[in-house]
Amino acid sequence: MVEAIGEGVSKFKVGDAVFGEASDFGFGTMAEYMAINENALTLKPENLSFEEAVTLPHAALLAWQGLVEMGQIQQGQKILINGAGGGVGTLCLVHRQNL
Repeated sequence: MVEAIGEGVSKFKVGDAVFGEASDFGFGTMAEYMAINENALTLKPENLSFEEAVTLPHAALLAWQGLVEMGQIQQGQKILINGAGGGVGTLCLVHRQNL
């Protein structure tokens, strides 16, 4: 939950429910409060709890990097996902189905 915003912040307002991935911004997400660049966050969908939302960012970004950035996957391609038991593999399956 956004408690305060700094000068120049335009994406969020106090009270917004947010979640994100902080690895490009110095980590530190084990704290009760943290100051972080607004680009590390996005609005939390209303239908997700904070506990559900927190499970997504790191694995989802790794899946995206593997499939889209490194793998350059295109619609209609077939891929083998080896080891889809963890977060990254599972989210690769979800992403692939949405192409």
